[in-house]
Amino acid sequence: MLAELVDESERLVPHRTGRATRRRPAPPLPRSRGARGGVIRLASYLAHELAPWNIRTNSISPGCVATPRGLNFYGAEGSADRQVVLNAQLTKRLGEPDDIASAVVYLASDEASWINGLNLAIDGGHHASGGAGTADANDVAVHSPKTAAWSTVDHWTTSGARA
Repeated sequence: MLAELVDESERLVPHRTGRATRRRPAPPLPRSRGARGGVIRLASYLAHELAPWNIRTNSISPGCVATPRGLNFYGAEGSADRQVVLNAQLTKRLGEPDDIASAVVYLASDEASWINGLNLAIDGGHHASGGAGTADANDVAVHSPKTAAWSTVDHWTTSGARA
């Protein structure tokens, strides 16, 4: 089976995983989400198993990409569905197929020869923000008085002695 995946330069073609953010769940997503986790773990397992032969395996988790299917799924430009997707990431645009392709080319190149067992999230900062996106000024304004109160009343008295 592995012989079919390995090309002449002894590299595995990077695996693909993905993530979607949407207001309404779509029926195939629960199965798909479980499969993505399996692909990430498979890439990690294969990295361990194939390292003695200098074969690298990595996985890619693309975020919301402007493919024909993706554009249908993420809603029209300016729609509420599209805004939900964009609010959940730091980069306020959908990814382009070239964003993903560039990472695949890099991971398959000799320049990435020391990268092995990595899952690369190419998702406009969705993963980095925990899916929360950037802070909204209105949210910060609501929480600022609470934070100020915490900083003035949350002092503890200590003996000053250290063991």
